[in-house]
Amino acid sequence: MWFERLMASRWVLRSLLICVTTSLMLADDFLQQIFSDNNLATIEPSYLLVIFVLNLLLWIGGHRWFALLVTALFAAMQLAQLTHISITGSPLAPYDIGKFFAASGEIVLALTYSWRDHAYLVLVWLLTWGACLMLFVWFLPRVAPRPSWIPLLLVVLIIGSKPERATRRDMIAFMPGPTRSSLHNSINVFSFYFARMAGREYEVSRPPFKPYAVRKMAVQSESPNNIVLLLVDSLRHDRLQISGYHRPNTPFLQTLQSAKSLQMRTGLASSVATGSSLPLFFNVVREPGNIDMINQNKANLFRHAKLSGYKTFWLSTQESKVLHGLGAKYIDVVKTLESDPLDIKLRGDGELVSWLQEKEWGDKNFIVILSRSVHSPYESNYELDDEAEVWSVSDSALPLSERMNNAYDNAILHFDSILEEKVEELKGALKGPSVLILTADHGQMLGEHNLWGHNRLQPNVASIPVLMHQWGNIGSQQVYVLPDNDYVSHYELGAWILSLMNFELHNPQYVADVHYFHGEDLYRDNLFRRVLESDRGFTFCDLNQVSTYHSETPCKLGVRDASSSGPGH
Repeated sequence: MWFERLMASRWVLRSLLICVTTSLMLADDFLQQIFSDNNLATIEPSYLLVIFVLNLLLWIGGHRWFALLVTALFAAMQLAQLTHISITGSPLAPYDIGKFFAASGEIVLALTYSWRDHAYLVLVWLLTWGACLMLFVWFLPRVAPRPSWIPLLLVVLIIGSKPERATRRDMIAFMPGPTRSSLHNSINVFSFYFARMAGREYEVSRPPFKPYAVRKMAVQSESPNNIVLLLVDSLRHDRLQISGYHRPNTPFLQTLQSAKSLQMRTGLASSVATGSSLPLFFNVVREPGNIDMINQNKANLFRHAKLSGYKTFWLSTQESKVLHGLGAKYIDVVKTLESDPLDIKLRGDGELVSWLQEKEWGDKNFIVILSRSVHSPYESNYELDDEAEVWSVSDSALPLSERMNNAYDNAILHFDSILEEKVEELKGALKGPSVLILTADHGQMLGEHNLWGHNRLQPNVASIPVLMHQWGNIGSQQVYVLPDNDYVSHYELGAWILSLMNFELHNPQYVADVHYFHGEDLYRDNLFRRVLESDRGFTFCDLNQVSTYHSETPCKLGVRDASSSGPGH
């Protein structure tokens, strides 16, 4: 009886409900931790107090519509946040949000192959946010029969302080912390995104770079008749058998290496994503924020291939939008996903071999092939290849991380088999001295520090191979030699390809052994890391932004990768 009388007290019930909804708003992190190691959130006493105050104001305010609006807003942000944590292993950053919606198709595809491992999210989200919404629906009119506008205004001021602060601070101040409450991270990153990024074009204060110059070499050597550049999406250097990886996932490349007909370097990607890495690479751009060199195509590889008399090709099983910023006007033949969508759906990258068989080659050819064989979801690339699944991805007894790594290695094995077909076709079709250069647009996180995917300025995302194979009337000696150092960045590789065409790149900003690893938002106030090279590997400096770029800025904190396999071992 005493309990019923106690619960009949409006203030007692209200106090209890404040504590319950506060707990529910923070509970999704700890429920997710039951199912996944990717969520590293801990209790933040100061932020617990903030959420408690917000709930106190919602319950004493008495405006049910407003409480539901705020809760639904938090719930929507958390659905995106928890999904991102589950799939990638890291919380959303501001620059992820636009991509999160733009890449919804890829996210759906990834979930199609691994939905069982992420289905718990529905339960977690409904238990916490569904319960929170229902409590406000059922009890708010009962405990606050006389609504007040003052608590509502205080809630608006508290929540609105974040986007207001975003107008005065840079993105680094709003980057997520892995051990923070994910709701804390969500409020921060969504505030910055909608205050500074969503649907907005703005001028970024960029450094005043001196223009590059590209000149014909004074002493010209004989260029190869054919330059084949094979880009493999998401291929990581240290995950190849030829780089010392313990699994035999590159048997064809291994035969080339055993025959001493394969040159190999450790590569450093220019950026974290295809859409930003390729414009930097094909326009041979080094510095963060040097957009003029991308827009002007002054050092563009396709442009200079045309000037050197090459017929130019772009063959890709990805969408044509990838060509943005690559100098498409200098490409003679373009084949993309839109060219043969049904055949690509049925054969994947195997369709590239058919395209090679159909092409009318010129006397000189500059051929760029973008392969998706190692792109996530990995098993979708080889599901029709019965011989590719050497390492199990279907054994539910295996941890998710092991199955994901197995799928990645299977995808590399599948790529290696298609590579053999491509090389055989090219050798039969192309006449004269030819070089095949194999590299990647970026690497991949594969569970290191519980992180997955790319789009992160992490050393493993910078880790790419740089390989070269040559054939055709070149004698017994190797005529063409990759840059004579153990580590080769995208920028250095691009400059070397220009030299194959007898062009020399002059960059007034160039400093030996200093590289830049760019975020994906090239046309905004992009994040980047300076990377210092030594004989022990790469040192990744702390995060910086284009608007605060200065070539003399000291290398703070940073991560050293001193392994023999370069970045991200």
